[in-house]
Order: sequence, then C-alpha cells, then structure tokens
Amino acid sequence: MLQNIGITNVEIAPDTRFDTVANNAQQPKQLPIIAHFKAHNTLFVAGSTWQPDEQLLAELINNTQLTHLIGFKWVLVPHEVGENHLLNIEQMLK
Repeated sequence: MLQNIGITNVEIAPDTRFDTVANNAQQPKQLPIIAHFKAHNTLFVAGSTWQPDEQLLAELINNTQLTHLIGFKWVLVPHEVGENHLLNIEQMLK
C-alpha cells in the first residue's frame, strides 16, 4: 500500500504478541474442563483483565435485567492472580 503512494523506504517490524495470538488461533487447544464447564451455553472469556475491567464485568454478570445473558458461562482471567485480588473479584460477583 505504501508503494502505491510512492513510499518505498520502509522496513517491516513484526509484532511478536500479535504473531503468537494469530498462531494460537490457528492451532486451538482443546481443554476438556472448559468444554465440560461450557456445555451447551455461550462462553464469554475475558483475559488479562484489570480491576476496572472486572468491575464492569461484575456489573454485567450481576445484572439480572439482561435476560439475553441468562445461560452464559463466564471465565475471567485476571492479569494479576494474587489471592487477595481473586478474593476481591469473588466478592464483586453475586
């Protein structure tokens, strides 16, 4: 695309984080415990979450007015996995 507008002095700098995610998506791992947990429900996975994310997700999960979310299964994977942080997340969830 750059060549099309006359820019030829370029260098490609790969993003190893993106490359890793793209490769993992092409070779997904089967996790029987997750498959069993999910069963026939819709699974929502939030990874590398931080406290503000977890507060928003807890509000969403705890909101009984959102009937279209009934039957969802939730997996929260916090960026920080210390015991106190996990306890705080548990306390936010009904």
